[in-house]
Amino acid sequence: MHQPYDRALKQIAARAALGLLELADVLPPDSGVTLRPLEREVAGPALRTDQLFAYTAEGMEWIAHFEFESRWSAAMPGRVLRYQAVIKLEYPVCEVNSVVFVLRPAGCPESAIYGHREGKISPVTGIRYRVVRIWQLDAAKVLSGGDPALLPMAMLMNTTEDQVREIAARVSGDREAAGQFQALAALRYDKDQIEKILGGNPMFMKALLKESWAVQEVMEESRVEGQAAGRLEGQAAGRLEGQAAGRLEGQAAGQAAGRTDEARALLRRSLAARFPGLDTLPELDLITDARVLEDLLLEHVVGASTREAALEAIQAAVR
Repeated sequence: MHQPYDRALKQIAARAALGLLELADVLPPDSGVTLRPLEREVAGPALRTDQLFAYTAEGMEWIAHFEFESRWSAAMPGRVLRYQAVIKLEYPVCEVNSVVFVLRPAGCPESAIYGHREGKISPVTGIRYRVVRIWQLDAAKVLSGGDPALLPMAMLMNTTEDQVREIAARVSGDREAAGQFQALAALRYDKDQIEKILGGNPMFMKALLKESWAVQEVMEESRVEGQAAGRLEGQAAGRLEGQAAGRLEGQAAGQAAGRTDEARALLRRSLAARFPGLDTLPELDLITDARVLEDLLLEHVVGASTREAALEAIQAAVR
């Protein structure tokens, strides 16, 4: 199953591929290179890269190949070898520049490049790829004029708490970037840590989360389905009573009940994915306020809580 950070990083790569090549020191700043998106699925065995682009540099045709890994794996050299082999079959006149962005330091090797090469961009024999350790990159490079699409990724770079606050402030008005920020922040911080860094203000974190695509999709699904259920129940009640007041009251009650039911169902599905077993708690049926259910979703599922904290919050909601 794809993780939230996986989606976020692929979105960032789609928007800021040139910036990533500059961060990886594959291309110099202001190279003037134009990237052309390619199909990520390559010929041969069923393989799907994280992102794939074509570009021309120093009179040569190149393929930029990006992979994002939450942690280093000993299987990575073999995977890159397979990727490069099938990419070369698909684009035989192009050289391949593979860049693996490792998001966390555990187990990452010291050498930056696997295999031998001569020069920054020149043909080589055998496998060659670059390893970029995100945590070693200076976030100031992005904050001081880099591609703004890279701002969420700067969360994982070498940052100060002031820089994290600046990143949060700059992405908070952008739905897609806020979602990427939320997904990537969970790789480095738990909920309490990020709230502390953001000034100890949980309302700011909640506002940031509500801007994210993940939460927007959840809320829109609940709103639409809740309204539909409310209209149907309200119309039925109104017809039976034959009064305008009955219809209005029925619609309002139906909308409220629909919103609560959808919020509860969505919370159960989210808990099942993140904290299996909590989704079957009988206490969830005793919570009748949709806002409480939505807060549990935001703070303890989307908001990178722990299983123990989520259980305690659910039990406290029915006391």
